[in-house]
Amino acid sequence: YCIIPYVRGKVISKKIDDILFEAEQLVSNGYKEIVLTGIHLGAYGKETGYQLNIIDVLRELQTLPGLTRIRLSSIEVNEVTDGLIDLIAGSDKVCSHFHLPLQSGDDYILKRMNRKYDAAQYLKTVEKIKERLELPSISTDVLVGFPGEKRAHFENTMRLCEQAGFSRAHIFPYSPREDTPAAKMPDHCKPSEIKERKKELEFLAAETSQRYKNLFVGRDISILVEKTRDKKTGKLCGYSDRYIKVLFDGPDDLMNEIVDVRVESVLHQFVMGKRSFNADRFNA
Repeated sequence: YCIIPYVRGKVISKKIDDILFEAEQLVSNGYKEIVLTGIHLGAYGKETGYQLNIIDVLRELQTLPGLTRIRLSSIEVNEVTDGLIDLIAGSDKVCSHFHLPLQSGDDYILKRMNRKYDAAQYLKTVEKIKERLELPSISTDVLVGFPGEKRAHFENTMRLCEQAGFSRAHIFPYSPREDTPAAKMPDHCKPSEIKERKKELEFLAAETSQRYKNLFVGRDISILVEKTRDKKTGKLCGYSDRYIKVLFDGPDDLMNEIVDVRVESVLHQFVMGKRSFNADRFNA
């Protein structure tokens, strides 16, 4: 259903020395957080038989002076190893935020999608992350209306999303991509069905996101302040380690700084807070 693998070709891993050099350049230019990104992040080092892997990259990056945060962009759930979870659990630099694409919570649909995991494996990994890390953020992508998806399949996806308690979910409607196997599959869903299912799942995703953010009300959390103010409110805004967007009042000289903010209330897409000077903070 996705054309990217066909366009990009085989896995090519950037040399670790090049990654470190680029990170050093960014830090020297004032950047405090870097995001590791790639089409297939968990496959780093695959072409060399994993002589080096994504854990090695993270270990090396942690040694860079001045680099405050390292964030993983998106990683396949079947590539989240115990070693990766342990590294993040023991790190004060790697963010406790996992973006784990789900696509579907139904095994039949996952198999049709040629995904390399089933619903039980996905949930098991989520549970493992939650056992090792304190209030980790787990976000996801879900595709609704894949060819062959019946109401029962969709309800399995809804159920898994509820169980996982995602902090954020991107919901996409299926649409055919030329030259992909899914485009040639029979039994495509009606556009009206896809639209309705997308709406249902978005409502659930908003609920689980709200529940997650509510866990931080009254806590002091560390925010990396953006270089521009929120357009609607004029307040400073930034993101926590767990990718919670926070708005609060403060002067411009706090921009691009890590500051502590006490979360006071939760709105739809962000939380409101107040600058805190309490040394006893939650590293979120």
